[in-house]
Amino acid sequence: MPEALQNEIDRMFRVSDLLVTAHSTLRDRYAFRQRATDIILLAGGALVAAFTFLDPAVARILLPSALPVPAIVGLAGIGIFVASLVQMKMDWNGRSALHRRAAEAYLSIKHELGRARCSSEEGARYVEAFTRIRDHYEGIGAASIPVPDRLFPRLEQIHRLKVEVSKALDQRPGASILLLRWKFWWRDTIRGGKS
Repeated sequence: MPEALQNEIDRMFRVSDLLVTAHSTLRDRYAFRQRATDIILLAGGALVAAFTFLDPAVARILLPSALPVPAIVGLAGIGIFVASLVQMKMDWNGRSALHRRAAEAYLSIKHELGRARCSSEEGARYVEAFTRIRDHYEGIGAASIPVPDRLFPRLEQIHRLKVEVSKALDQRPGASILLLRWKFWWRDTIRGGKS
């Protein structure tokens, strides 16, 4: 296998691995926001409905405030309405699905690249296989939702930390992940990367 092709496959493998982590992180982040907002809206809606039909004397005991109970219920209803508009506009569920598809696509190309790294094919057959994989890789990049530039450094940090923790767990499987993260933070931030 030509060294230039091997280097390109290795580069594409590393980038794909990074993008799997980035898209998976964004998928989970947006799914969490969607679920949290759903729960807040459902609980808030139920409470507003309950306080609407509650006896004002009981509501005054439950909501000790200088504002009248109808005003509190009205403000809560407006808050719920605004939160539902924000949720609809942000479309966290849709963004999560797009990042899920991108993560799956990059994971599949990562597996293909891993097989290509171990391939015993030579010459024209290897170049042909590489060309097919490269075209697939570039197609995924063109068709997938992009990782926002402003989030990329943090997502790369998450990926690199994941790799470091994984390597440490290979050596010490019983180690605390939280303590490993603190150890790496201390090493890289306080000691300046000195082991």
